[in-house]
Amino acid sequence: MLRGDSWLRAQASAGHALSLGFLLAIAFGFWLYLQSRAAALRARLAIVIVFWLEMIATFSRGPWIGAVLIYLAYSALKPRAISRLFKAGFLMAIVLGLVSLSPMGEKMMASLHVTGGQPDADFIYRQRLLDRSLELVQAHPLFGDPLAIQEMGDLRQGQGIIDIVNTYIGVLLFHGWVGLALFLGFVLSALTGVFRAAKAAISTDADWALLGFNISACMIGILFMLADCSLIFGAEKMFYLLIALATAYARRGKQLTSDIPAPEPARLSEPRLRNGAKAIPASSGTARRSQKQQA
Repeated sequence: MLRGDSWLRAQASAGHALSLGFLLAIAFGFWLYLQSRAAALRARLAIVIVFWLEMIATFSRGPWIGAVLIYLAYSALKPRAISRLFKAGFLMAIVLGLVSLSPMGEKMMASLHVTGGQPDADFIYRQRLLDRSLELVQAHPLFGDPLAIQEMGDLRQGQGIIDIVNTYIGVLLFHGWVGLALFLGFVLSALTGVFRAAKAAISTDADWALLGFNISACMIGILFMLADCSLIFGAEKMFYLLIALATAYARRGKQLTSDIPAPEPARLSEPRLRNGAKAIPASSGTARRSQKQQA
């Protein structure tokens, strides 16, 4: 695929460069958890470099930012979050400084509009899509308009398609605010469940808790990347797969919590007098006095 600035974008078998970048960002997120299994530091660094070279080859800005967000979210969710975030920010500053010195880094920074400059055609199209979509949503705010695409002919591209490169805008257009609330509720409920299960397991099984934090971080990254891509090709499959994985983790976490035996209640020692003799409970003393009165 060719971009406006003649940058060749890789898509492999993912169907689209954005979908490939989406999948690589999630794979990089999973590697953040799995890298502890690699004994050699060189192997860890080599795999991270390979992931980022592949993401750069897609030239997809959303997955770049999504991968960084996953990294930061995973660092923030783990124990000692403040120190880990400081280290992550320091490492990212060094990497960005080195990348910006290369010709490829200059193109990347320009595409992210970090250094200013004129916005490219893709950025302008997305801005027009957002403005036009919000106009149509105002006409059908609650449940959307299934035929909204017919009123967006001015956004048709050279390929003859109207590319809605924003999942939230697509749901809002065709299903309204009600549909968007249901969609976000579906995702956020899974995210909340996996986070709670991981938080509950941190004192009993640290590795199981880290897996839950990793899934949570990947879901946070997905929530961001959905604003930059449509649920098509491999991205759609990975989205629902991650939701299912989060739900299964939360369910398994509840089972593990219920399997932990409850602590036995502390047995109160019998009260004793100063000379060491056992004190007679008030109820037994009352019973003896009643027996003497009857006699």
